[in-house]
Amino acid sequence: MRRHLTFANVCSFIALTVALGTGGAYAANTVFSADIVDGEVKTADLGASAVTAAKVAPESLSTGRIFGLTGADVVESTLARVPDAAKLGGVAAKPTATLVKPGATDHDACAAGETGRFCTIRLVDDGWLEAAASYGGDYQAARFYRDAFGVVHLEGLVSTAINAPTLFVLPAGSRPAASRVFATVGREIGEQEAAAGRIDVKSDGRVVVMQSPSRDAEPGPYGSDYLTLDGISFRTG
Repeated sequence: MRRHLTFANVCSFIALTVALGTGGAYAANTVFSADIVDGEVKTADLGASAVTAAKVAPESLSTGRIFGLTGADVVESTLARVPDAAKLGGVAAKPTATLVKPGATDHDACAAGETGRFCTIRLVDDGWLEAAASYGGDYQAARFYRDAFGVVHLEGLVSTAINAPTLFVLPAGSRPAASRVFATVGREIGEQEAAAGRIDVKSDGRVVVMQSPSRDAEPGPYGSDYLTLDGISFRTG
């Protein structure tokens, strides 16, 4: 049988060729997940801004993989409360110390229930004498404060007029739950060298020199030229 090239045959051939050509191109230009070898897609293969937040699984990124965040990128409501660095437990991290005030000149402040003031003693001629006072000069005056952890600290250098006096009374909230004993160092009036002594802080707030610093087995009645309160600290309550 003779074959004849007709218009219908030509159109059919062209249509078949186009169909085969475009179908192959579509198959060659379409990549599915199964066609990719695991771990072979690199950063350079991704278009700019191609990976958006919506395409990232929640909690799938570690801190080490996040770069360039600024404050504007953080939602404030997602942050926990940040403590005030200047305060701890409602108390200033560096609380102001209270200076012990001079004793009264007409009564004994300690016997009258006053706190934070040096005690006085009554003389035989009805005069009044401070039992103790801050040493003065370049030395720290007597003071106390309570820190953010509830610890009370005493500081300063004092002198006493008599042997073993009550120095002053601490206010409520700055007293130990039970009486405490502390070592001190100072020098008795009339002596040349320093010696050890003892100061008690009573549960009622009284700060008492139980043993004046002296090198004698029996300290004299004249008090201390100086003794230190530094190093005395205790928890309240």
